[in-house]
Amino acid sequence: MKTRVLVVEDEAIVAMDLARRLEGLGYEVLGPAHSGEEGVDIALREEPDLVLLDVNLPGIDGIEAAERIHEERDVPILFLTAHSDAETVGRAKLTDPMGYLIKPFGERELWSAIEVALHKHQTEAKLRRLERWTAMTLRSIGDGVLTTDLNGRLTYLNPVAQEVLCWRAEDALGLPHDEVFQLVRIADGAPVESPIKRALREGVVVDLDPGTGAVTREGGVVPVGDSAAPLRGDEDEITGVVVVFRDLSEVVERDE
Repeated sequence: MKTRVLVVEDEAIVAMDLARRLEGLGYEVLGPAHSGEEGVDIALREEPDLVLLDVNLPGIDGIEAAERIHEERDVPILFLTAHSDAETVGRAKLTDPMGYLIKPFGERELWSAIEVALHKHQTEAKLRRLERWTAMTLRSIGDGVLTTDLNGRLTYLNPVAQEVLCWRAEDALGLPHDEVFQLVRIADGAPVESPIKRALREGVVVDLDPGTGAVTREGGVVPVGDSAAPLRGDEDEITGVVVVFRDLSEVVERDE
């Protein structure tokens, strides 16, 4: 199946030449559309694989047209323009385009820009699906999960962690971890060294000792167990810590 490319270009001769080039490169051409409104209408109706969108168009310009398309469809957009001034490029970047072709350009440049844009869009779509799956998994599991950055500031709390610690994510994110995840010995209330600090310092998995409790935002103490582990980047460098913990209140009550 051919890749379907929508051409939005107000100059008729340029649009016809562009369509001819695209067909010669093996793409199926939609349009051409000669205004921003027409381009948006075709993009929403036909759902092309990619939109070649001139920045300077009558009516709504290409940048506003891109914004309207992205409100309804996840379609990669490649801007075409004869202008490369900072203001135009700055506005265009806000719409998260897949590329920016400066006129005039050759067929090789056109082909490579389209193929890179399509590949980039597919890769980003896969990452978004993976992120959604990961977020759904972390929300669904029965354990509390929190993560920090390399400086020990909180970057994530799942719903269970929020419930156990009595902290809302919007209030906790960005705070030092020891303001939210404070640990004490249940027997005497003495502070316990944060496993997050040790995981960052030594790069090892740190298990919580039995009899450890987490201090909630309301001042209560909840018995918890499990571990903290360093998060590592592509080159095995430590980038933060993930803590997985379980509310052991029912276990403690049953044992007592």
